[in-house]
Amino acid sequence: MNTSFGWGCALLASIAASASFAQDEPVPRTIEETHVGRGERGNRHGKGFDEVMRLKGEPLAPHFPRFGDGIERHVLDNGLVVVLAQDKTLPLIELELTFRAGEVYETEAQRGLGSALVERMRRGGIGAMRPTPLPALTPENEATYDEDNASEVVADAKVVDERLAALAAQVGGRAGTESANFSLNALSEHFDESFALFTQLVLQPAMVDPPENDGPRGGGFGGFGGGRGGRGPQQQASSEFRRIVYGEDHPLAREGFGGRGLGGPVGGEGPGGRRGNRFDRAQLIDAYVRFVRPDQAYLMVVGDFESTPMLERIRTAFASWPKPSVPAPAREERELPPIAGKSPGIYVIDVKTPQSAIVIGHLGIDRGAPDRFAVALMNDVLGGGSFTSRITERVRSDEGLAYSAGSSFPVDGRQPGLFQASVQTKTESTARAIELILEEIRRIREPGSISTNEFATARESRLYSFALQFTDRGRNVARLIQRELEGRPIDLDEAEFKALQSATIADLEAAAQKYLDPSKLVICVAGDLEKIRDSLAPFGEIQVVPPRGRGGRRDPPGEGR
Repeated sequence: MNTSFGWGCALLASIAASASFAQDEPVPRTIEETHVGRGERGNRHGKGFDEVMRLKGEPLAPHFPRFGDGIERHVLDNGLVVVLAQDKTLPLIELELTFRAGEVYETEAQRGLGSALVERMRRGGIGAMRPTPLPALTPENEATYDEDNASEVVADAKVVDERLAALAAQVGGRAGTESANFSLNALSEHFDESFALFTQLVLQPAMVDPPENDGPRGGGFGGFGGGRGGRGPQQQASSEFRRIVYGEDHPLAREGFGGRGLGGPVGGEGPGGRRGNRFDRAQLIDAYVRFVRPDQAYLMVVGDFESTPMLERIRTAFASWPKPSVPAPAREERELPPIAGKSPGIYVIDVKTPQSAIVIGHLGIDRGAPDRFAVALMNDVLGGGSFTSRITERVRSDEGLAYSAGSSFPVDGRQPGLFQASVQTKTESTARAIELILEEIRRIREPGSISTNEFATARESRLYSFALQFTDRGRNVARLIQRELEGRPIDLDEAEFKALQSATIADLEAAAQKYLDPSKLVICVAGDLEKIRDSLAPFGEIQVVPPRGRGGRRDPPGEGR
């Protein structure tokens, strides 16, 4: 018998011994005698349970990344922040230029502009000169465009793609919620030429239309995505729920919100059927001047290199990137539109389907809430903790109404996120599924409802997960940059770990009572109205919502039904 097999047998024997104690009369843990919770959910165990729990010990804090701890931070004369981190594990070098842009800064008319910008920077070829004078910004922070100053194309998309493929390098980009990035992954032995191409695409983008039907080539697109997704009941319910709570015109209510690689740029439908606006070259150059500027950009470099030569190479390559004469708007000045949602109630999207998709929730909190960690733990108990959470147990395990049911309560947004519980169930069990979710939302607000075992499971699951979050050098550096870009504390992850360590059941109960409000709940159902109307009557007056097609467009009468 080998050693590992022996240890495995010993562990199984220990578990079996613990299980045998469960045949005896259950003995409550000392602290649980005053906190048994609803139905003593998971709070009473066999005599060996405490001993087994002690064996695993308290979760240990990981090594949190910090500037100065193998991660260098430099600021060039033009304001570009350069962050270097050596990692000689593999002969690879990764660069990522991150700048402040994204969906929350786009009006409806500009929807998809950030995605279109990074797509055209990548696919529009290399020009002979910068596309527009940098100082040309109006007081409204809009760039002007001089057609006489247009770039002559010196390398089109095909030439760039073929050279990147020969170098086994990848260049890609992505526009997200509050930031966008443009990245390079290259072999260290071919870095010089790969970096030269990357720099030209950043500083000298020709921004011309790529050839029609000229799709991505090998080694070319990196982070760009594509494809068309379906629009089933769950997607319709989720999308409509966002519009109801945020308001029709709010950026956070848009179809497919949350970041994308290629997104409806140069027109047509982007990934998932989202339809973006069409932008001409002048509009994209204006966006380039507004967003891709050194005084609001970060360049991350991670991999197999020596720091001093790399910094000098970057300083030389980006020396021609002048800082604009008009300062970039401060983060606080980039105001988001107000949230103007509809009243709580029950909304039904009438679609002829054998299943109903249900989303229940209301406006949540933003990242400034000091008790956001308690909110996250509370939601893990309620519905975010997979098979151990209450909503999953009630709807899936106890009553078998759905394969998947749960809740989410994001706490990291600049504006309040959404608390939402969701499930998809057969038509005849629609009302029962809603009833069970509402019961659990009300019940977790009751004093003494959270058991010690539920609390310990949620707390330790999050604490143990930290061990896997900081193992990748590139991700560590990216996290630090994102914190700084968002204006949040650099030591946020460490603060979160400490907050989770010190959290108590009382903190979770207070969070549930403060942030879950049954009177403000929006119930959104995508289902067969004719079959579910009567059963939904007890939840209030039904407000019928017309279905939408791809990209969030309302279906003409008779379609989508």
